[in-house]
Order: sequence, then C-alpha cells, then structure tokens
Amino acid sequence: MSMQDVIRLSARTVRRQLHREGYYSRVAVHKPLVIKMNAHLRVQWYKNHRHWSTEMWKKVIRSDESSFTIFSTSGRVHVWRTPRERYRPECLTPTMRGSGGSVMLWGAFYWHGLGPLVPLEGMVTANQYKDVLSNHLYPMMKHFYPDGSSLFQDDNALIHRAQGVTEWFDEYENDVNHMLWPSQSPDLNPIEHLWVILDQRVGQHSPPPSSKHQMKEYLLEEWCSIPPVEFQRLVECMPRCIEAVLAARGGPTPY
Repeated sequence: MSMQDVIRLSARTVRRQLHREGYYSRVAVHKPLVIKMNAHLRVQWYKNHRHWSTEMWKKVIRSDESSFTIFSTSGRVHVWRTPRERYRPECLTPTMRGSGGSVMLWGAFYWHGLGPLVPLEGMVTANQYKDVLSNHLYPMMKHFYPDGSSLFQDDNALIHRAQGVTEWFDEYENDVNHMLWPSQSPDLNPIEHLWVILDQRVGQHSPPPSSKHQMKEYLLEEWCSIPPVEFQRLVECMPRCIEAVLAARGGPTPY
C-alpha cells in the first residue's frame, strides 16, 4: 500500500467519524456580517420593541434599495457543521451591503399595500434619496396615513444618514415619524424577503430578461402582482424575528 493510499484511507476515516458526530459538509449560508458592538446594539433595540404587538408593526412603512442582476453567479463555500450550527458565525459566508447590480430600485411597503417601485440610475446619492423621499415616500404617507400615525423605517446606509437627508427629516418631522433602526439588521427588515420574492417571480419569466429595460419592465410588473398575503405574512413574523435576535444574542438569525 502506497503512502497516497494511506492518506486517502485516513481522509475517509475522518469523514466517517465526522458523520457519526453529526457533521456534514454544507454550503456556508450567506448572511450579513454583524460585528460585536452592533450585536449588542441589536439586542438593546429589540428588547425595547419586544412587546410590540402585530398591530403596532402594521403601522411601519418599510423601505430599502436593492439591485437586480440580469445574469448572476454565486460562489459556494462548504463548511463542516451539525444541523443546529447552520447560523453560527463560523459556519456562515458573511455578506456586505452594496453589491453591484444591473438595475437598482427603491421600494416601500406597509401592511395594506405596496408602495412605488422607483428605478435609480447610477450610483445612488443623498440628493437622489431626498428626491425619493419628497416625490414618493411623502405622498404615500400622506395618502395612507393622513393622521400621521405611521412610522417610516430605513436602514443606516450612508446616504440615508447624510446631512442633507437628516435635514429633510427635520423639516418634515411633523409629518414623517422616522424610526431608528439598528445597524447591520437587514434580517429584521421584512422588505429584504420581499426582494427575494420579487427576484423569484422575475426568474420565472421565460425567456429571462435580456436587457436593463426589459428587467425593469419585469420587476415593475411582478411587483404590482405580489398578493397582499405575501407581505402581510412578513409583518406578522416580526415578533418571532425579534425573539430570534435575542436568542442569537444579536448575531445572525434564520430570517
């Protein structure tokens, strides 16, 4: 028996032992990176909102930007883990916001319906975001919540916290209740799951979109076709999402 055969046999033995212990090679789950400080802040924020009822979450208008590629590829990373270790930090492939895409969109939704889906050209700037707030968010909030009882949620992207944007919220503070949101928390923003639903619906088109123009058409068409039960279910999950964050001590969750 050659040395090469011995090494190969040893590898099989190791794998068998790992399997006996419940470890199998799995593709590492892609989840946003959560640093220790933000994990602590996430826990504090969610403790403050732990007792919110579903009725309270229904008043929140969620928003976000997302990019959609015409042709996408993804690399897979395999890790050895047990089924219970699926969301342990060392078993994940951390992701960061801001990956490039062919079509960038801003969207918003609330319990009773979907807001506008706004195409954004080039690199999104604070001025562009202010235009979205003025021309799309503000009319939406005034139309659906004329009594000013709603809350508006966006994340902590740099353009969302730019000085000009902050000044806009100060100017409209009597009309727009801006909800503070912890950093690195897309898993608690239901619109992230809505983007996945939208992407899947567009992916069912045959033939698939072959240009940016066609991609925009498909996205707008499918956005308007998402049934209310899809996004209302996401809002109803919020209490469970918060419990998951607390159980993970602010770390990544299945959501």
